[in-house]
Amino acid sequence: MAEHNIVVRDSGGRSVSIEEANGRGKPPKRNKYAIACAILASMTSILIGYDGGVMSGAALFIQKDLKISDTQIEIVNGIINIVSLLGAPMAGRTSDWVGRRYTIVIAGIIFFAGAILMGFANGYALLMVGRIVAGIGTGLVIY
Repeated sequence: MAEHNIVVRDSGGRSVSIEEANGRGKPPKRNKYAIACAILASMTSILIGYDGGVMSGAALFIQKDLKISDTQIEIVNGIINIVSLLGAPMAGRTSDWVGRRYTIVIAGIIFFAGAILMGFANGYALLMVGRIVAGIGTGLVIY
C-alpha cells in the first residue's frame, strides 16, 4: 500500500505536510464556541417539543380555570404551529439584517415575552396573544 503525503500551504505560502500544519500530528482543536452554539441551537427544537408537551398536559387545568370550550383549547394548542409559519419567513430578513446569532437571541426574547403573556393570562384572548407571540419566536428559531 502506498502512503500519500498530503501537502497544504501555510499562511506564509510555503508547502508543509498536514502533520506540520496541525502541529506535529496533533488532532485539530475543537472550536468550543461552535459546539456550544450547536447545542443551544438544537435546544430550541427540544423546547418547542417541551412546550407542546406541557400545553397538552396543562390543557385540562387551563380549560377549567379560564372556563373555555374544547374548541378553544384545541385552537390554543395548535396556534403556535400555525403562527410559526409566519415567523419563519421573517427569520430570513432578520438574519440578513442582524445576523443569525442575534436572530436566535431576538427569537428567544420574543418567545420569552410570549411565555410571560401566557403566564399572566386571565382569559382566552390574552392566552391566544401569548401563544401567537411565542409562535412568532418559534418560527424565527426554526429557520
